Parts: sequence; C-alpha cells; structure tokens
Amino acid sequence: MRSTLDPSLDVVFKLLLGSPEGRGSLIALLTAILKPKAPIVSVEVLNPELPRAHVTDRGVILDLHVGLADGTRIDVEMQVDKRDGFRQRILYYWARDYGSQLERGEGFEALKPVVAVIFLDYVELDGDRWHSEFRLREVEDHTPFSDALVLHVLELPKRNSGVPGARQEDAELLAWMRFLGAKDDEEVKEACMSSQEVAKANELLTRLSASPRAQELARERREALAFYRMELASTRNRAIAEGEAKGEAKGEAKGKVEGRVEGQRKVLLRVLERRFGGLPSEARGRVLEAREEEIEHLVDGALDASSLEEVFSSMKR
Repeated sequence: MRSTLDPSLDVVFKLLLGSPEGRGSLIALLTAILKPKAPIVSVEVLNPELPRAHVTDRGVILDLHVGLADGTRIDVEMQVDKRDGFRQRILYYWARDYGSQLERGEGFEALKPVVAVIFLDYVELDGDRWHSEFRLREVEDHTPFSDALVLHVLELPKRNSGVPGARQEDAELLAWMRFLGAKDDEEVKEACMSSQEVAKANELLTRLSASPRAQELARERREALAFYRMELASTRNRAIAEGEAKGEAKGEAKGKVEGRVEGQRKVLLRVLERRFGGLPSEARGRVLEAREEEIEHLVDGALDASSLEEVFSSMKR
C-alpha cells in the first residue's frame, strides 16, 4: 500500500495538479505527454473549483480544463472504472469544448485545437502500448486533416508492460505513469528516483495527504464510486436472475447453473484484465476453476486490490 492519498483517484488527481502549488507539476506532466515544440511556460486551470456536491456525485467527471498561452485547450482527466459509452463521451466532450470557443460573429479560423488527455486505471485498448495518441489523418498516406483533434489515452495498468517500441524520450512520462499508478511506496520511490519532477510532485502529494479536507474529499469520492460499483453489481445480478428464470421455464436446471457460473467467470476475467492488464496463464486458469461461491467475492475484491496476488490471497483452494 502507498502511504499517501492515491492520485489515481480523480479527486486527488485534481487536488494535486489543479492547485496553484501544483502548476509546476502540471506543466511537467503535460510536457512529458505532449512533447511540444516550444516549452510550456505557463498554464491556466479554467475549472479549479471542487464543489463537494461534485465529489459525492458519481456521475460527475472531475477533470481539469487547462488553457495554454497559444490558446490551445487541454482536458485532462483520470478515470478509475470502465463506464459504458466511454469513447462516445470523450468525443462528445471534445466537440463541446471545441465549439464553445466561438463568440458571436467570430469566424471558424478563430478555433484553437482541443486536446484530450485521459488517464485510465484500467485497460481500454488492445495491445501493450501504455500511451496511445489519436489524430485525424488520411487512412492511406496519413496526411493530416487537422491538428484540432488530438486524443491521448494513458493506461496505468500497462505501465510495466515493457513495450519494445517505447523510446528513451518516453522515460519521463513512464516515471509519471508509475507514480500515478503505484500501489505501494516502493514503486513511488523508484518513480521519484527516475524523475526530479515526479519527486517534486510526490512531495506536494505528501503535504496534500496530511490535509484533513483532502482526506475527507477522498473518502467521500471513494464511497461515491463504491455505490456506483454496487449499482453495476446489482444490474449484473438482475441480469443473471432473469437468465435463471428463463432457464427454469425451459426446465434446464443443470444447464442454467453451468451457464450462470460460466458467465460469472467471464465477468471476473474482464474485471481482472481491465484492472491489471493481461493475465498470466496461471491466474486465468484459477479463474476458470473458481467455484460459484468464490466468484462474486473475487469480483468485488478485484476492484480494490493492489495486485493479482492480493485478489487471490483469500481464494479457497
């Protein structure tokens, strides 16, 4: 376990990088991601406020709207759980931010690029690449259509995947990924040793973690997200119950049980893969052999565990 508040929790992420004290760390992080041709010398956080109602509302996205000196707008967010319609939401938010720039009477040439930077504490994309960048390009010769739309997706569970294509200049960003996604102090220490900027951010996080207000906001946010997970579990259980009822109506009692357990195993595999990335064959085998009474417990545990070993530690053999 890490001794500080967890920066992969969106409210802690925003408190850390959205505060005036965090401007230097925010600039360092954006520089590592965007690799701009000209240095980022200043940023403006357009929504630094953090109303308590937003913290307790599990439907609210606690993102950071950032403005650069050249007019470029950047939306930075941290997301812990996979939610339905994630990709559509990202595009919708981008379109809303892009279109909101124009004042009455202004021409379209006044529009500035909008960049979305999304940190995910689960696996969304195929492959081992932990930083994926999307742009508008022609499919054959890759001619750029416009630089107005840029999406960066950074998947924290893949931070230790060791992608062969990772470049040396990505070392700074990888240190940030390990700092943000770390589940224990040892990984935090290693990230700080790799980057002075990360070490500065960790010092700020340590001070923030001592704040009673930050502790309370983090607790309330964790509880709100826990209720969201409970709602998902309730929906899943209702779907299973409906399947059981249909099976009973058809007189397929044995097949019903087997189908239910098989479906639960698939749900558990998806949860583990989103939480920890690719699964070793041994872990996959243990899931496929899990008994019905173990599966629900393991699904719930997987949402809060810091490692696969922790997930399986209480599993009866």
